[in-house]
Parts: sequence; structure tokens; C-alpha cells
Amino acid sequence: MSLQKTDAVILRSINHGETSKILTAYTRAHGKIAIMAKGSRALKSRFGGALEPLNHLSILYYEKKSREIQLLSQADLIESFPKIHAELEKTAVALAVCELLNQLEVGQEPNPLLFRLLLSTLTSIDAAANNGMNSFRAFQIHMFDIMGFRPHFHGCIGCQRPVAGAIAFDLMEGGPSCQDCRRATASTIVLTQETLQALQGLQKIHISRLGDFLQSTTSQNQVDNFLRAYLQNHVDDVRELKSLQFLKRL
Repeated sequence: MSLQKTDAVILRSINHGETSKILTAYTRAHGKIAIMAKGSRALKSRFGGALEPLNHLSILYYEKKSREIQLLSQADLIESFPKIHAELEKTAVALAVCELLNQLEVGQEPNPLLFRLLLSTLTSIDAAANNGMNSFRAFQIHMFDIMGFRPHFHGCIGCQRPVAGAIAFDLMEGGPSCQDCRRATASTIVLTQETLQALQGLQKIHISRLGDFLQSTTSQNQVDNFLRAYLQNHVDDVRELKSLQFLKRL
């Protein structure tokens, strides 16, 4: 058994027994881990309120390779993102980020770029003037890049020429085709120029500078439909995010 120290973001928390919690955390040094926080729900818990979902922490935990759930020793709060916790819509968007990451990341494989993207996204949602959905959209675009299936939005994937009019985007190939290179496949969807430009912007603009980008409801819906379709074509068994379903009901 060894003692490990790393930064972590709490993705999920479930109660265990009368006074404990089992946490799913995404860490800078060890990827996604499950940790037991014994006594964390007791009135005089040494963890205080640090172990809430979405919090950014510095943690110490005892690691034993043969067990699936590790044992938390210490947790110090680095950032709680107070505006996210104070506003219901921001909470739902931030939880959607964590829920998606929890679905996609399996096992203890470190990915510092993805951890940095997670923190940047939560910071962006916390600072956003509205509910922060643009931050979630940008998170997905940049996550595709980190996970190895970056979509191509600039020119035809066949001949590199600019693409005009209605755009045939091949989800499996990861890019649009011009009239000459186009071939109909089951993974082809049609995008408008407005949607393609919005996707280009999300890929290019730093997540902290999105501001009021993509204000049109039509464009937002089209971008969301593309992101969902693209993800489902590259990752098996992606489930609907409960946090987004809740957000739609608000």
C-alpha cells in the first residue's frame, strides 16, 4: 500500500453506510479513481464540505493495486466554483461535463491535458454571464482532439478546397466533403454554413473567451445535434446525460 498525492475534481458522490461516501474523482496524476471517504458524512467530519461534486481538491489517498476503491486520507479544497453551486442552470451544465467525462474515461490512466481541460471548463462555466452551455460545447470539441478523433472543419477532407452550400459531413471520416468528393454513407449528416462556422469558432476560440458566442437558438440546436452524433459515431454506448435532461426541464 502506498500514499498518493494529486489534484482531483469530484465527478460523483454516493452515500455509503451511515457516515461515509464513495467518490468518483478525476485526478491529474492517476486519471479516474474511486475513493472511500470514511466518516465524511459525520457531523464532525475532518473533511468538512470539501467533498462535494465539482470541487477541485488536493487529495492524499492510500492506494492498493488489488482493490477497486481506494481509501481517502486527506482532502484540501483548492476551488469550489461558488457561482456554479449558486445557480441551478450552471450546476446542471457543470454536472453534464462531469457526467460525460465519467462515462468516457475508464481505468486509472493519467491524462493531464484532459484534467486541464476539465478545470478550464468549470472555470469558464463559473464565470459565464449565462448558463455556460457554450463552455460545455467547447469542452466536447476539445475533448475529441485530446481523445484522438479531432473533427476537421476547414475545407474538404478529400481535396482541401473550400466547401460551399449545404455541407455533407462524414462523421466517421471526421470532416466535410465538396460536391466532387462527396459520397453518400450512413455516417453522413448535412450541416449549414452557419453551423460549420460555429463549430470552427468553438474549436478555435479559447474556452475562457467564449462570452456570448453562438446566441442563435437554431445554431445552438444544430451544434448540439452534431456533437451528439459525432460522439456516438466514435464512442460506443454513450448514454443520454441526465444533467442535460434536467436542464431542458428548467
